Amino acid sequence: MDTPVAPSAGPDVTRPVAVVTGAGRGLGRAVAKRLGSGGWDIVLVARSRDQVTDVADELADHGAAALVLGGDVCDTAMPARIVGEAVGRFGRIDALINNAARYQKCEATSLTAEEWALTLDVNLGAPFRLAAAVATQMIAAGRAGSIVNVGSIFGLAGVSGTAAYAASKGGLVALTRALAVEWGRHDVRVNLVAPGHMRTELNAAELQTEASQTFIRRNVPLRRVAEPEDVAGLVVYLASPDARFITGSVMVCDGGYTAR
Repeated sequence: MDTPVAPSAGPDVTRPVAVVTGAGRGLGRAVAKRLGSGGWDIVLVARSRDQVTDVADELADHGAAALVLGGDVCDTAMPARIVGEAVGRFGRIDALINNAARYQKCEATSLTAEEWALTLDVNLGAPFRLAAAVATQMIAAGRAGSIVNVGSIFGLAGVSGTAAYAASKGGLVALTRALAVEWGRHDVRVNLVAPGHMRTELNAAELQTEASQTFIRRNVPLRRVAEPEDVAGLVVYLASPDARFITGSVMVCDGGYTAR
């Protein structure tokens, strides 16, 4: 059963609340910790609750309350569950960070229909369904809100071997702009952050190879890959009221890779 982890018996209704998917590792984890240390309460969403229980403990150390939810973002019942439990626990949702994603690199001619469909659903279908559910709640509550979609420079620049991933992230760019226009009259902002080459638990070993390091030195003006913390600040900024007049934007955070 999903249970809240909190430093106090009840929610502080004056604190903003953010839902973060893929919160167990990489960028999602960094964003959740940055938000928690900045005065937010957090709904931590991951495939397994075990991936985020330690994040919840860290948030409690900063005085932030956390609700831990485990489940598959592709489950069509998940958006209603997330919104229902978040509002039931905290009484509000102020921001959604659509971070959970699937990455697979293979030649397009080897990509199966099943792999294509799964990647599109994880990276585009699921973010849409959750954004729609969260925006519905924000609009009904008459509350301004922010939705930040995590895209990729692969959705902006062609990269061999990433057909499904690139298509899903490119679609997320278009979706972000469409939703920003549609929901702007309700003061619900929708933006996208497109990270470049970023170190995660999944690619750390690959990034240590000489070939990868040579590629980065030649193609990234800042001559290094990003750490999740390098991108988390931009995501948190867009989620916050400091970005209250920014919507429909695609913000690249790639060390200059796409500026070449």
